[in-house]
Amino acid sequence: LAPVPLAPFRLDAPGRGPRAPPGTRQVALYPLPAVYLPGSQCVVRNIEARNIAMCRERAEFVAARVSADRASCASVGALLRIDDVRPAPRDYSGRVLAEGASENERGVLEVRCSVVGRVRVVACANLEAWRKPQRDEYLVADVAPYEDDGEGEAKAAAVEAAAAAAALEAAAVEAAAGAAEQE
Repeated sequence: LAPVPLAPFRLDAPGRGPRAPPGTRQVALYPLPAVYLPGSQCVVRNIEARNIAMCRERAEFVAARVSADRASCASVGALLRIDDVRPAPRDYSGRVLAEGASENERGVLEVRCSVVGRVRVVACANLEAWRKPQRDEYLVADVAPYEDDGEGEAKAAAVEAAAAAAALEAAAVEAAAGAAEQE
């Protein structure tokens, strides 16, 4: 089998509708300008309210490389398990982040993670949160397992097709409801 090219996951598209695609599970999505490899460990610094909430409320998240224009991210991302969360008193240069502020007032977290695998981002329940100027809500993505062999890519493509069909169905139901209201 020839490799299937991976299209980016659009962050500027409409959300998926009310139902998760079959064969997926929901995981927080963290578009970042970085790539992580399975089996590695990393430290992520969180300064936005939505990412701080994500790391306090979730045990894992997907880190997917975000495009320069922030309109899309990689459709395959690293699944990161959160191992430790603590206040980040200093930046990487050793400077204090906010002179005179307590660690709680700074609101910056240092999150130590282990990369436990890769997943394919199929859909997202709340893409509008990415565009909100308040940046107070983290993204929740529907993800499917991702394997590096051709068989895994075929399964991922089938899950993606099911997600597209579910989105079309949701749009049709919404259109029918709107038409019924006008009558």
